Amino acid sequence: MNLDLPKFVAPIAAEIVKRCEEFDSSTNDGPGDAGDPIEQITLGFQFDQDAWVALVFDTRSSGSAAFDGNWQLHIEENRLDCDCDIDEWLDAYESLFDEEIHSAVTVTTVDGDSKVIEPHSEPDDDGEAEERITNLLAGLIGDALRDALLSARDKGVFDGLPLAPSCVLRIDEHSNGAYCWPDPDTRGTDADEGRLKM
Repeated sequence: MNLDLPKFVAPIAAEIVKRCEEFDSSTNDGPGDAGDPIEQITLGFQFDQDAWVALVFDTRSSGSAAFDGNWQLHIEENRLDCDCDIDEWLDAYESLFDEEIHSAVTVTTVDGDSKVIEPHSEPDDDGEAEERITNLLAGLIGDALRDALLSARDKGVFDGLPLAPSCVLRIDEHSNGAYCWPDPDTRGTDADEGRLKM
């Protein structure tokens, strides 16, 4: 199977733009109180049991809007209707792990490189091989989402939103935290790449 990740960047970025244009602070369905300034914008995704992307606006104060996963309570209401077949992510995962399919996946990365991910093979008593393959695929998909989110940021898409001065961008994989951006060790520091206002 071939998975061309660059083709997802523009449609997902376009959907982020649409979601921001439609944002209404009085009816926001996310962590925190409607009407409060946005402290955190999380682009969440899943690729291994289902395939989706959600954009969640968190209005809790910066002290409580730390990475705690509460965005996951607001997935259904905030799923993006992307004009691309993100079900291919799930197809790629199943190609690697489903015993009936069991085939390699050739991924074109957002940098234009080609990576071949070999399918999972038994035995894997300690689960390390499964985790390694899952994290690799999550990282490649997550990087495409990062490019979409940063493309929207660089176009000023978030500038018209009621942002708190400390507002940050986040990307998190839903199922097992196989991808998160920026690096959790930098979150809340001067090295935090997700800060909107430097």
